[in-house]
Amino acid sequence: MSLEHDWNDVLERIKFINLKNERKIWTVGNQNKNIDVHLYAINYLKENQNRGDVSTVHEEMVEAVNSEFGRGNTIEGNRSLIMSKHLGLIKEYQPIETSNAYEKLNSINSSNGKEKFISNQAEKFYIKSGIGSNVNRHAENNRTASIEFDIYPIFFLYDLIKKLTERGFPSGNLSKFEMDYFIIGSHDHNDIDICLQNIIDYRLSHNRGYTQNEVEVFLKTSLTQEPDMYTIPDNRLFPFINLVKFFDISSGKIVLLQEHQDQVFERLNKFKSLKDSGNLISVYQENNTNYLRLLHSDLDLFEFHDNN
Repeated sequence: MSLEHDWNDVLERIKFINLKNERKIWTVGNQNKNIDVHLYAINYLKENQNRGDVSTVHEEMVEAVNSEFGRGNTIEGNRSLIMSKHLGLIKEYQPIETSNAYEKLNSINSSNGKEKFISNQAEKFYIKSGIGSNVNRHAENNRTASIEFDIYPIFFLYDLIKKLTERGFPSGNLSKFEMDYFIIGSHDHNDIDICLQNIIDYRLSHNRGYTQNEVEVFLKTSLTQEPDMYTIPDNRLFPFINLVKFFDISSGKIVLLQEHQDQVFERLNKFKSLKDSGNLISVYQENNTNYLRLLHSDLDLFEFHDNN
C-alpha cells in the first residue's frame, strides 16, 4: 500500500475541517494570551470605568497596557480580552463586567495559588459555549460551519495522553503537527478513538515503509496546493494550554509533566464519571445559562457540579 492510499481518508477529513472560511477547529483567536497583561487590563478598566465614556476608557487602557508591557505583549481592538472571557474572568467587555472567578483570582496572594486557580478555569473551556459561532462564536473565520461541537478540549487532551500511554507511548507529549492535523478538528469526546489511531499510525509510519516527515509533507502539501479551497491549520492554542499547570510547552510540544500524571488521570476519571452519568454541564441549542454559571464561578469544575 502507498502512503497516499493509507492517508487518503484522513486527508479528506482534514480538508473538510479546514475549508476556507468554514474552519471547524478549536481556537481561542489570535489575541494576546499573556495572563498578566489581561489582569492588568481588567484592573485598569475596573478602576477607571466611571471616569469617562466607555470607548475612551478602553482606548486609554490599550495605551496603558502597551506602555507597561512593551513590544510583544501589546493588545488592540474590542476583542483584546477574549482569552479572559474564555477563562470566565469577565462577562462583558464594554463596560467591563467581571465575574466571581475574577474576584477570587484577585484575592489570591500566592503565585502558586493563582497558577492553580487559572489552571482550574482553563479546564472549564468548552467549545460550543455560546459565548461567542456555531463552532465557537469567539473564533474568527468560523461563521458558516455546520458541525455542532460539544467538547471540553483540556479533558480531551488528558484522555488522549492517557490512551497513548496505555498504548505504549509513555512520554506524555503531543506535537504541534499532531495538534493541528489530528486533534483540533475533534468535535466531541467520541472522536477520541479516531484521533488516537491517527496519531499512532503517524508515529509508527516506519512500519509502513515511510517516514513521519513524508506523512507531514503529504498532508500539508495537499492543502497548500489549493489555497483558494483550504486554510492551513493553525490553532494558536499552545499559550492557552500552557495556563494548565500540568502542561509544559517550552519544547514546542504539549508535555504532560510526569509529576502531575496521577493527579491528571484522577481528574480525568472524575470528568468521565460526570459525563457518563449525564450530569456534566453542556450547552443545548442556545441555552448556555448553566455553562456560564460554571465558567464564571470561583469553584473548579468538580466543586461546581458537587454544589449545584
